[in-house]
Amino acid sequence: MRPIVKTADLLGTIPPHSIETERAVLGCILLEGAEAWSRIGVRLETDDFYLHRHRELWATYRDLVADGLSVDLVTTFNALRQRAEDLGIVPAVWLAELAEEAATLGALESYTAIILRDSARRLMLVQANDMLRRASDADDDPAEIALSVAEALGRIAARTQREAPKPPIDVHSLREAVDEVVERLESGRPAGLVSTGYPGLDRGLGGGLAPGELMFLGARPGIGKTSLALEIARHVARHGRAVLIVSREMLNVALARRMMSQEAQVSALSLRHGRLGDGEWVLLRSALPALRGLPIWLTDEAERVEEIARLVHGFDRTPPLGLVIVDYLQLVHAPREIRERRLQVDSISQGLKALALKAHLPVLCLSSLARTQGDDKARRPTMSDLRESGELEHDADVILLLHRLPMKPETEAIMAKVRDGAVGIAKLIFHSETVRFTEESDRAE
Repeated sequence: MRPIVKTADLLGTIPPHSIETERAVLGCILLEGAEAWSRIGVRLETDDFYLHRHRELWATYRDLVADGLSVDLVTTFNALRQRAEDLGIVPAVWLAELAEEAATLGALESYTAIILRDSARRLMLVQANDMLRRASDADDDPAEIALSVAEALGRIAARTQREAPKPPIDVHSLREAVDEVVERLESGRPAGLVSTGYPGLDRGLGGGLAPGELMFLGARPGIGKTSLALEIARHVARHGRAVLIVSREMLNVALARRMMSQEAQVSALSLRHGRLGDGEWVLLRSALPALRGLPIWLTDEAERVEEIARLVHGFDRTPPLGLVIVDYLQLVHAPREIRERRLQVDSISQGLKALALKAHLPVLCLSSLARTQGDDKARRPTMSDLRESGELEHDADVILLLHRLPMKPETEAIMAKVRDGAVGIAKLIFHSETVRFTEESDRAE
């Protein structure tokens, strides 16, 4: 076992450590079990943890895995009961607290890197102290001291650079990919495209939204990006594919109220205030059965990309998922260890693109546009107007920007980037009372 670094050994300094990070990692193992252990179990050793009780808990996890048992609250509680008094803990309370402070799976490897960094620094301080002690001893050979310290530092460097094992990467032949395209063409299912419900928009997008594509829908406040996304969601759901809507801006009931207005074509303001006329009640009651039957799933609780990915990969309802909508980019939380805002947005964008590819689904992500001094609302937005654009233009397969002059219903859906289609403009009409969009040539339902 490696020597445990004590404050007294370090010339009066406090050893590098992060109790919060250690608790977050230990809590994640409790909640996620085998999935979390498979990612970091080989990277950390017992002595990488600063607190004695944390080292003991990690050793408990390791022993449970070695015995072929699952790691969870129950198995860990039973394993710790005998040692609880020595550790100065009440197992049930302590484990519950760790679970509450758990890191997400997406942040787990970053937190592990912090623990390894602190552990390496403590070990380097041990080596520095040992070198000082031996250098003060006239009987020690300086060459031997230098050699032993160099070897020790090399071992520390190797520990911190060790990466977690990665799953094997699937490789497919070109023939397989060609055969899949031909099969889809012959069966009349070209590329599994998802129609938006707007023919003009679909034509510009090369037929619709494609699996694996990330689409950003940007607009200034009040132009209707959420309304358009909900219209697309209803169309996709009406044609037999489930839709997951992750909202970081509106509560589930607010989204439902907006879709009720669209479906029944009753005033959104009347629904909000709870004052519907007799005629509006008739329209609403007539529309509710169809709306209730749509396979649309809502959440206003997923805060991070890894939480959204967990929902998508764990989706086991019928019909299968056909579209993911995120409302909106700037309100999704980035990994805690990333401080710079531009890098945070880049991380979120890259995570959503990876989700689209891995889940083989289109992901539609809403985004606000940057406000510039003296912003001219008559000016058409461009890709560079996407807030903190950075990597957004690179990650996106499609960038759609909405533009409308004040007090006018005519709206331009500007296809600023279409990887497999043609840039252009689709003409829409915004109906503010019912928060709906139709095409100038009428909406295709």
